[in-house]
Amino acid sequence: MSSLSSSKTVHEYFEQSKVSDWDIIGFLTKCSLEPYMKKIECYLTSLELIADTNDSQSRKKAQELIKLYKDLQDAYHSSLRDEPRKQCWGAVNSGTINGV
Repeated sequence: MSSLSSSKTVHEYFEQSKVSDWDIIGFLTKCSLEPYMKKIECYLTSLELIADTNDSQSRKKAQELIKLYKDLQDAYHSSLRDEPRKQCWGAVNSGTINGV
């Protein structure tokens, strides 16, 4: 990992891979951090550091990946908020409340 600030570093995945090949699956495969949330934190921190650099190709790709991650996270959380209503509605309509 190379240091771009005093306390934060860019994971080696981003230095060893071509910018065009960067994606979250590739990162998660190469990153050995545990637990999983540390991997995600490292992924996002690395992308944020790269997005603050002057290399336009790297910066653009990092910004795209950050946006993609946030959009997918928002969609996932939105689906979780809707899920209890779907489960309840399905149970009422299928006659499965209290085993009926």
